Amino acid sequence: MDLVSHELRTPLTLIINPLEDMLSHSSFSQEVKNTLQLMKKNTLRLLLLVNNLMDVQKYDSNKMVLQKENFNLTLFIKELYESFMPIANNRNINFTLNNSIPADYSVYYDRKEVEKVIFNLLSNAFKFTPQNGEVEIRLSVLSTKNDIVRVRSW
Repeated sequence: MDLVSHELRTPLTLIINPLEDMLSHSSFSQEVKNTLQLMKKNTLRLLLLVNNLMDVQKYDSNKMVLQKENFNLTLFIKELYESFMPIANNRNINFTLNNSIPADYSVYYDRKEVEKVIFNLLSNAFKFTPQNGEVEIRLSVLSTKNDIVRVRSW
């Protein structure tokens, strides 16, 4: 699996750089730039999936080391919420963030790994929510020891 992941990762990386170069040229029409941007976005998604496959292998072989750090959960979730807003708008999905935790609420986790989990939850929520449906992120403190982030769609 690791060899396959590396073999996929290299060509994807080699696609991203020329796309970025092409996007920097002002001579292209907006339609061409939009298409290039879409290609870049999807290539980055594929690269993320390949990286996730590599991480699964690390988990399976007990080689994964979490990089824990203290970060602002409220700001972190707001950034993810804003990054998914264009998808919600494009699909006419009512996307809400219901946050009842303090604005300066900090947690100590591996930010990258938590982001992957929440990104996957939101991706699946949007994938399986019909047009004109609803997706909600609800943040609340259930206790002082267990913090929880919930993603709900209907």
